[in-house]
Amino acid sequence: MKLLVGVILGVGIMLCWGIQAHAQCCGGCSGGKIKSASVSSKAQTVCPVMGGAIDKKQYVDVNGYRIYVCCPECKKKVKDNPDKYIAKIKAAGEALQKTPVALCSKCGQIKGTDKCCKADAAKCSKCGLDKGAPGCCKMPKTD
Repeated sequence: MKLLVGVILGVGIMLCWGIQAHAQCCGGCSGGKIKSASVSSKAQTVCPVMGGAIDKKQYVDVNGYRIYVCCPECKKKVKDNPDKYIAKIKAAGEALQKTPVALCSKCGQIKGTDKCCKADAAKCSKCGLDKGAPGCCKMPKTD
């Protein structure tokens, strides 16, 4: 098994080296049509609203992405029309960062979802009453 893996790796390395050496020689055989593997997007550095530099402390989590902006005023604009600003970031060739997932320390669910007990929220997620208020469905029942 080790021998087979070694042979496969060796052949792969030789092929890769041969392609690179050939591509660098003259480009004649391939017609000069060798393209780079892929162009990666750069990290977001520009506010999609105002066009200035972003402030990493100012962001909005929308549609599964974290959108960085330059100021609190721009946060509202992104919340009002997230698709517009996501498209602007993509058009600029900047990478969209996925919204980080935070788990609730009380229930283990993703914070902010309907399944989370929303320990940080003031209102009960099931009945809408203030947590701990008389009648709240999360209050322990007494007989």
